[in-house]
Amino acid sequence: MLPPGPWGLFDQVRQVDPWNREAFHRMLRFWLARGESGPAASFLATYLPGAPDGSALHALPLYLYVDRYRRAERKDVVQLQWTDEETVRATVLGAFSHWRAALGQEVRWPVADESHLAHALWASRQRQQAAEVFAAMAPFISMQPWQSLADRPGDLLRKAMAQSYAVVG
Repeated sequence: MLPPGPWGLFDQVRQVDPWNREAFHRMLRFWLARGESGPAASFLATYLPGAPDGSALHALPLYLYVDRYRRAERKDVVQLQWTDEETVRATVLGAFSHWRAALGQEVRWPVADESHLAHALWASRQRQQAAEVFAAMAPFISMQPWQSLADRPGDLLRKAMAQSYAVVG
């Protein structure tokens, strides 16, 4: 059973455009704005398995992981989610696979989604893949999720890019 939420509006959008990115982001933001990551995770677990191959919707869990970090009192513990939690690593690599599938279909993800993917790959120490996403984003950039992760987001972004590009030489 899914948690309470704006299901009526969501259902109306899905009748017109079943995989509308904005509708899915709005649903996720509904719960995250209320500090309810459990219902947000349930929503994603219910709907994402049916999302089309290559869809940018596969980046949505990455937004949830950033929110988990942002809200944490002990950032050092939550930061380990990207390297120590097998489910998180598998989700990050799955999102990367969908991103590559989109490129194969000559479809680009929004830069904000690519930026979340680049961050998640870098944070999970998949530096070569992160470099690939950073390169594909150029010359565009999104300050999210970096703004949610550091007091000096530009420094963190530059560090992530430098470490990622260093792997590919």
